[in-house]
Amino acid sequence: METSPPKNIPQEIKSYLQGMPSLSTTMSKVLAICNNPIASANDLNRIIALDPVLTGKVLKLINSAYYSHGEPISSLTRAIIILGMNTVKNLALSSAVMDNLCRHEKLSAEVMNDFWMHSLSTGVIAKILAIRKGVPPTEREEYFVAGLLHDLGKIPLMSLYMDQYRKLLLAGEEDGQYLLHEQEETIFGMGHCHIGTLIAEKWHLSPQITVALRDHHLLAPTRKNGNFFSAIVTTANMISHCLYPQRPAFMPKDIIYSQIAVVGVDANAIPAMAELVDGELEKAKIFLELN
Repeated sequence: METSPPKNIPQEIKSYLQGMPSLSTTMSKVLAICNNPIASANDLNRIIALDPVLTGKVLKLINSAYYSHGEPISSLTRAIIILGMNTVKNLALSSAVMDNLCRHEKLSAEVMNDFWMHSLSTGVIAKILAIRKGVPPTEREEYFVAGLLHDLGKIPLMSLYMDQYRKLLLAGEEDGQYLLHEQEETIFGMGHCHIGTLIAEKWHLSPQITVALRDHHLLAPTRKNGNFFSAIVTTANMISHCLYPQRPAFMPKDIIYSQIAVVGVDANAIPAMAELVDGELEKAKIFLELN
């Protein structure tokens, strides 16, 4: 069954979360406009145009090889129309979260690279699964964002307890069987799923993204109501571990494959997804400037 964050949050974690910056005013306005059913691309243009960095990212993406239209596109409004307001919103949100929380952390480049490559690949795979499951185009980027942010709660743990967390990862590499999130709760008093939920609530992320952050380690038999959205994110997380095993998945492969089958994915087809995932990874890197 779904679990709720512990009532008693460890003081160090509580202080860390209280000190986190809020999302920018621009991002808050972008979310408000995109959640308004009668808003237009012109409405979104008026907000994004006030942010030169975000404007540059949108135009860089629309003029990349993945969206090439022959002639360069310099109109922000046209770029928003072509990409779609929901796509722009969710990619802007992803970028804002990364800027806000992760690029200012004093963590090693190796640690952050591993973290973001797994997060990014999970987001890309979640979107691919959503497409294969017939999710409407306007909703697919929400899956990408949830996958990208699913491990957000690890950032405070790595920042506060880097040496201990590194030892936990190394122990997992040797053992390969234990569940990382359960070990986090035992050692630190709270796991990254619960911490990620608190961050999502602080930033007023959508309810389904918040639930996905909370439940992405729940196996299918333990879920209430068969939450399709978070089940896709859980599956994407597992497939990412299979395709890009930079760190151990902390779960036996037979459990991974049975979980993947629950959402109708053939484990034998996973290796063939690699090329498609790699292409989508490069597209996402352009916007998020991870190259």
